[in-house]
Amino acid sequence: EKQSYKIVLADKGLENWKHVEPNDFIISLRSFQGGLEISYIPGCITWHYIVLKPKVGVEPEYFKWLFKSPRYIQALQRTANFIRDGQDLRFSNFVQVPLPLIPMDEQKEIAEYLNKETARIDSIIADITEQIEKLKEYRQSVISEVVTGKVAVE
Repeated sequence: EKQSYKIVLADKGLENWKHVEPNDFIISLRSFQGGLEISYIPGCITWHYIVLKPKVGVEPEYFKWLFKSPRYIQALQRTANFIRDGQDLRFSNFVQVPLPLIPMDEQKEIAEYLNKETARIDSIIADITEQIEKLKEYRQSVISEVVTGKVAVE
């Protein structure tokens, strides 16, 4: 109220919302571009989305990576006719792509490896991005000092 914002209580139409638990997967509107997402928190989503609940023998972290793999996304794309860009994914598309069912210990091993390696790579990217920003700042300061005459050019 102090900032002229209104908060609205969503208490109507909740029967159309879907409940999501940690490790559930959500088929989002952009799933043909890698939008099959894992949930890490409980919550609810609108009826536009589809909730997939993993069964016993499924390591959600493994399937998180599988659903983001280029091969899986390409296979999913082949199930549609693409009348328009960004076509919505339906459950009928999802079930057309066979999912590998490898032993649980292999699923866990693959997921742990990918989680560890991608975290390491993300850390390297963050470090390099920070270095690039510092070099940009240094570049600007050099230009400023030369243009203002603080540094003589020989």
